[in-house]
Amino acid sequence: MGVKQALDRIERKIEELKKKYDLFFQGILRAEPLNERRELEFLLRKMGQRSIPNTADQFRFNTLQARFYSYQNMWNRITTAIEEGRLVRDTKGRVSFSSHAPVDEENLNQTFLDYLNARKEANLPVDNIDFTSFREMLVKKALEIQDKSSCRKVEFRVEMEGNSPKIKAKRKN
Repeated sequence: MGVKQALDRIERKIEELKKKYDLFFQGILRAEPLNERRELEFLLRKMGQRSIPNTADQFRFNTLQARFYSYQNMWNRITTAIEEGRLVRDTKGRVSFSSHAPVDEENLNQTFLDYLNARKEANLPVDNIDFTSFREMLVKKALEIQDKSSCRKVEFRVEMEGNSPKIKAKRKN
């Protein structure tokens, strides 16, 4: 198999694995796709031992490898959170935050709306702001604050500094 075909195969497998993990976290798949993940790790290790003379192919391999490891870190974080009880499955099997979540859902929603309004007032674009990624960023930050200061909850608010909105965190006990 040529290098380009091997890279195409790895890229396909990464996307398939990402879809399977998405299904797993939604509760559609009952078991984590560990066999597929190990197979992909093996393919990446095997490809990494190979000499890739073409720099474009080497760059593509490095990019695919970095993408896989980024996904892997995310999957590990989410499964660890599920195992620790910070994330729980609802009655339909989907993953959601437990009552021990570091941020109230209402505060996340309000912070998002306040942030969008502040950006609009400052004439900054709001089209590319996604609630899901915004929420994940705030929860991640709240978990970091929670780990450092051992507080129970974190509350966010939006403040204007100059002509740009800034998100501020406050510890709650």
